[in-house]
Amino acid sequence: MPFAVYSSDALSIAAPTSYAVVPKSCTKRGMSRSIHLKPHLSTDELGIRYRRTQDPVERSHWQFLWLLARGFTAKVIASITGYSAYWIGQIARCYNARGQTASKTSGGWHAHIDSC
Repeated sequence: MPFAVYSSDALSIAAPTSYAVVPKSCTKRGMSRSIHLKPHLSTDELGIRYRRTQDPVERSHWQFLWLLARGFTAKVIASITGYSAYWIGQIARCYNARGQTASKTSGGWHAHIDSC
């Protein structure tokens, strides 16, 4: 935030030296592609599975799917959860290919990622 610098001649505005100049190429960004889920389960059903699952890894995967179904992008979900957007996409791809059978209880998400 700019601050006022008072001098005897006039009032001038100066920016603090801690501001960095952001290149124009960094400010123009297109919209992220959103991942579309197949309707194997409704948004409410995904939320219920997310809340009821006891296993922490499986819970994270259901959280990804629930947030994707609610319209969040993988980048936003990655910033919320700490996982990578790539991995969130892989979980979504496996869910789209196998539905709810790709869950950890039926052999694991990891076991199905390579075959999706």
